Amino acid sequence: MKIVASAFLRAFCLIVLVLPGISSAQKTITQLQTELLSSWLVTVEGEDRTRTLRISGASAKSDGTLLLEAVYGWSDENQTPVTASLIQSGQDVKLLFTTQPGSKVATVQTSNETFEGTFTATNGSVSRVKIEKVSDEALQTRIAAAKTRAAGMIVEPGPDVPKECAAFSGRWTGRWPYYSQTWLWVVEVGANCVAKCMSWSTSAVPNTFQSCEIKNNVLVRQKPDGMEHYALRGDELWARYVYSGGQNNAVFRRLKPGEN
Repeated sequence: MKIVASAFLRAFCLIVLVLPGISSAQKTITQLQTELLSSWLVTVEGEDRTRTLRISGASAKSDGTLLLEAVYGWSDENQTPVTASLIQSGQDVKLLFTTQPGSKVATVQTSNETFEGTFTATNGSVSRVKIEKVSDEALQTRIAAAKTRAAGMIVEPGPDVPKECAAFSGRWTGRWPYYSQTWLWVVEVGANCVAKCMSWSTSAVPNTFQSCEIKNNVLVRQKPDGMEHYALRGDELWARYVYSGGQNNAVFRRLKPGEN
């Protein structure tokens, strides 16, 4: 019995001595940097509209924390810089960042291409969040597929739709100052002058439609940080984006059939 107990004790001690060596299975800084530099789709539970996190660089601190060069925002909008970091804690690899409005995203790596965790909004509400790696090629494929779907989803306004509202139906493109080319699809207009619309810019993933009200020859699209107003003037939309920091103006033109 003493022999068995002694053998068990030696085995237990061996396990204890080996456990610290598990840290050797941690990924190197180089491995992490290679895996991270990419675009990532961010999906918050209960929301159809996705965000995009683009990581372009990573520098290591003395404690092993990686400080990330990253931009973040709605996939169908422009992304702007955020404070982000990656931390290895034991076997966990944690991706953390704070959004521009102040929401906190805290995730743990579940595979080389996936992080999962929580999205804590500024009002304190907490939702599950999933962050998935996506290549630039995949982004372009998604954009092209979405354009094809949207082009085929244009519904001709019915006779009960007021003419001044029906005139917004179609595909439009323009360029906001300091931003890339942007598209606006108005795929369906109801008799109540509420339209089904979607907007995105170059290299951003179009992913969901929203309701846009048309009133007094102006289509209004709500954004997280402001409001877009599109005034119809012939085959042009005179656009105005109003937000807390001021406003932008642009002119959108109607796309011809087959034109992108």
